[in-house]
Amino acid sequence: MKPLKGRLVSCTQSCQEDLMRAVFPKWKGEFSGCDAVITDELLQSDRSVLHTPLITREEINSLLVVCRNYKLHFSRKCAERPFENIISVLVKVALANRLIL
Repeated sequence: MKPLKGRLVSCTQSCQEDLMRAVFPKWKGEFSGCDAVITDELLQSDRSVLHTPLITREEINSLLVVCRNYKLHFSRKCAERPFENIISVLVKVALANRLIL
């Protein structure tokens, strides 16, 4: 842990799949790099995976709470920071497969 502008920050090296799993924890499929993948095995065992979004309504609402109350969270001096965080999450969405959005 090292201080960064008064906050303790730690960095952990990981692969892209681990990062995607951390960003989209509710996704039932797998990740191949940045791409969300529904495997044939998963599709045969659980047909509901076709209707599972990358980001659930609950997760979107949690992000919106941070944006609405940014002074209560980590970005007291910067109202734009929560919005930057949401954009960084949305950039990770695999737009090539629109069925999962």
